Amino acid sequence: MPRSIWTINNAGGDPDGSDLIGCHIKETSTGYDFTSPNGTKLASTTSTTPPFTFPNFPYEGWTWTIEVTTLAASGVSGGWSNNNPTITGEEGTWSTGAGDDQEEDAAAAAT
Repeated sequence: MPRSIWTINNAGGDPDGSDLIGCHIKETSTGYDFTSPNGTKLASTTSTTPPFTFPNFPYEGWTWTIEVTTLAASGVSGGWSNNNPTITGEEGTWSTGAGDDQEEDAAAAAT
């Protein structure tokens, strides 16, 4: 059965929210991975029911905290924070579109 992959396509919060555009939430056999746009795994969790938070991880020069508040086939959303000292207000939010089955597509293309 294919595992879902969601791509962050909307991220708010200045000045760093846009750094999350293109990152992925990937369903695994034991939970979820948070990956960079190029697929590098940045953090993993065995949590499967929101809300949950990925362990802190370094990315784009900051240490990030990513929280998942909703998780559905139609999309995933949550909040983010990092240790950028220039952030003076609330940090931001992020969301994805519907999940896609890229893992299944890649496997089918290889055959």
